[in-house]
Amino acid sequence: MLSTYCIVAAFLATASARMTSWDIGCGSKFDRIDTTSLSMTSEKGTFEAGDTVTIDTSGTCNLHGPFMGGSWSVRVYEEGFAHPVGDFAGDFADVLSFPDAKNTTFKIEGVKFALPKSGGENIFQIAFTAQDFSHATYFCVDIFYNLHTGKVVKMMKKEAPTVALMQQEKTAEPLLGSCETDADCPSSYCKNDPTKHAPYQCHLCGDECCAEDTDCPGSYCKNDPTKMPPYFCHGSAHKEESAVAVAFAVAVAAPDIDCATFGCYCKANGYCHVPPQPDTCTEDSQCRSPWYPTSYCQHQGSCHMELPPRCLYDSDCKRGLDAVAAPVATAVVATERSALNALTNGTLDTNVCGVNWYYCPRDPGCVTYTMSAHDVVVHANNYGTDPVLMDTLKIGNSMTIQVSGVTTIEKVPVAGSYRIYGVNGKNVATGILTDTLVINYNKATLQYDFVMTVTFVLDANNFDVAMKWTEWTLDVFQEKSGSDEGMCVEFSSIEYVNYLETKQDPPFVDLCVDRGDGTFENQTIAITTALDTLHVTSPPGCVEKCNLKWNWCPRDPGCKTYTMDVASVETDVKGATEIKAGDSFTVTVRGTTTLSTVPVAGSYRIYALAGGNAAAGVLTDVLTIDRGTFVMVIPFTATAACFNLPKNWFEFGIDVFQKGSGSDEGMCIEITNPTYNSYEFATTSHQAYVTDCDMSKFPFVAVAGGVREVEHDVMCKFIK
Repeated sequence: MLSTYCIVAAFLATASARMTSWDIGCGSKFDRIDTTSLSMTSEKGTFEAGDTVTIDTSGTCNLHGPFMGGSWSVRVYEEGFAHPVGDFAGDFADVLSFPDAKNTTFKIEGVKFALPKSGGENIFQIAFTAQDFSHATYFCVDIFYNLHTGKVVKMMKKEAPTVALMQQEKTAEPLLGSCETDADCPSSYCKNDPTKHAPYQCHLCGDECCAEDTDCPGSYCKNDPTKMPPYFCHGSAHKEESAVAVAFAVAVAAPDIDCATFGCYCKANGYCHVPPQPDTCTEDSQCRSPWYPTSYCQHQGSCHMELPPRCLYDSDCKRGLDAVAAPVATAVVATERSALNALTNGTLDTNVCGVNWYYCPRDPGCVTYTMSAHDVVVHANNYGTDPVLMDTLKIGNSMTIQVSGVTTIEKVPVAGSYRIYGVNGKNVATGILTDTLVINYNKATLQYDFVMTVTFVLDANNFDVAMKWTEWTLDVFQEKSGSDEGMCVEFSSIEYVNYLETKQDPPFVDLCVDRGDGTFENQTIAITTALDTLHVTSPPGCVEKCNLKWNWCPRDPGCKTYTMDVASVETDVKGATEIKAGDSFTVTVRGTTTLSTVPVAGSYRIYALAGGNAAAGVLTDVLTIDRGTFVMVIPFTATAACFNLPKNWFEFGIDVFQKGSGSDEGMCIEITNPTYNSYEFATTSHQAYVTDCDMSKFPFVAVAGGVREVEHDVMCKFIK
C-alpha cells in the first residue's frame, strides 16, 4: 500500500515539473533551419531550480551558404516578469552538425544551461535562438515548462500564447479611447489596420480626441492656430504642467519610496538601479517618483516608460523626498533635450576618428526595421575628450555609442533587447531597451524621435589584429527571444570596410532602402558613401592623413602573368607628422586573386626611388588568401634612397614574385607623393608613362603601345 502511494506521489510530482510544449511561431520565413523535433531533459529526470538541462533538436535546412560559425542564445522568462530571469549563450559550431553529405538536415545536440529559480507563478518560457557570423537568424523556438515545487501549476498547451499575450488576457477589459472607425477619433484616426488587434486605439489622443468644442462636454477643444492635430480637450491628461506641480505630484504619490529598502546604486552601464515604474496606472501621479518625475499614465493604462537617471557614483542615485525639487527641474530640462543626449557632466560627443557606420549588410530582418538612424555618436570613455583613432582602440576600452533618429514605434518595447556583436559574430554585450532607449513625440515633424545610448567594453571578439580590423554591431530586437528586429547598425574601421568592399562574395549591400521615417523598402542597394548608405563620423582635431598615390608599375612586361588585381592600398606611418627617411611604414594591399594558396617559394621586394631594394621578404610572412581575395601587410622602414629631397620626391615600389629567384611576377605597384606623381604624369619626357597591359580588366591582357597610367588614392594616415 505504501509503495503504491509512493509511486502515485512520484508520478504527480513529475507531472507538475516538465516541458509542457514548444513551438516555432517566433521564427520567420528567412530562418536557415526548420526545427521538426525537440527534447529538453535533465540528468536527474526532474526540473528543479539549479538543475542542468539539455536541449536537443533536429530538422531540415534552408541554408543560403556554408555555415562558418555563430552563437546560440537561451533566454528564460517567467510569467509576471518583463525581463529575462536567465540568459545563456554558447558557440553554435560546438552543438550544430549536418548528418547528410548535402547538408539538407541538421542536429543540435548538447545545449546545456541551469534552470533559474521561480520568483512568481512557476510558468516559464524559453526563447531559444541562434545566429551565424553574418547575423543571419538560423531558428527561433519557444519552449514552455514548469519547475517541480510540490504545488499544482497551470499547464500550457501546444498552442500556448507567449507570456506577453497571457498578461494581456488578464487585462483584456475595454481600454480608454477604444475605437472602431476613424469617425470615433476626431482630428486623428483609428489604428485598426490589419497588423492591429481589437480593442483598437485612437492615434495619440485616445479618449481625449477632439476637432471642435462639441467633442468636449463641459470643456473646449484646444484647436487654436498654435496647436497641431490631433487636438485634445482642455483639462485632459496631456495638460501642461510646471516643474513645481510635478514635484508636488511626486511627493504626494510616492511617500513610501526610498533607497534603504530597494538598494539604489550606479550600475556599470552608467544608469541608476532604482525602484522601477509600475506596470499599470489610472492617473499620472501613480507613474511618478523622484527618479521618473515627468512620466505619465498612457491611454492603455500603462506608465510612459522612461530611462532611470544617468550616474557616475552611487550617491547620484539616492534621491529622497527632501531632494525632489532640485532633481525635478533638471529632469524636466533633460527630458526636453532627450535625456540620453547628455552625460552626467555634459554633452556626449564623438571622440573616435574614422568610425564607419552602416546598416548590417545583407540583413533579411531589415524588412521589419522600425528605426531610421540619422545621427551616431561614438565615445571612447578611457580617453577623455582627446581624439583617438579607431584602429588604436584596445581590448578593455569602455565605449558609449548613441544612435538617434526617427521611429514608427510609439513607446519602448518592455520585452525588447539589444546585443553587441564582435567582428566574428560572437556576443560582446547584451541588455534591455528600457535601460537604453527613449522615444518622444516630435510635434514639429509629427513623428516619433528616438535616442538609444549603450555603454559596453571592447573584448577580443571586436578585433582581428592580423587584419587590422576593429568592428562591433548594435542589433535591436523589439520582442523577446531576440526577434522582430528594429534596427541593426555596424561600426567598423576603414580597414574592415575595405575588406568588405573588395570581397567578391557575399556582396557589400543592404537588402532594404531606408526612407528616413522609420520605414524601409525591400530593395537591394550598395553600401557606399555616394549612395549615402555608408557614413563616416570623426571629431575635430583628428590627426591629418598623409597624401600618397599608387599606380601600376609602368612599362612592366610581366603584367601578363599578374595573378593579383589591387583594389586598395593603405599606409600607416608611425610616430610622424610628415613623411621622412627613417619612418616606420605598414603598407596594406587588398584585392582579388586567382591564387588559392600562398606560394611557399614566393617573395616580395620593396624598391626605392633611387634604385635598389629598401626591403625584401617571403610571401608566407605577409600574404593571406581567402576565397578569391587577398590581403598583404608589409612593414618596412623608409630609407633615404626613397627620397629626392631637392625635388621633394618620394617613391617606393612593391613587386611580388610567385616562384623562387624572383621569377613569375604576380603584381607590381608603385606608391608616390603628389610631387613625384605629378612629375611622372605631366613631364613630356615621360610620354611612355603607360602600362603594357590593360589594367582595367582582370586577368590583364597585353596591349600594343601600352595604356596610359591611372592614379589611385592611398588611404594614408599618421599614427602614434
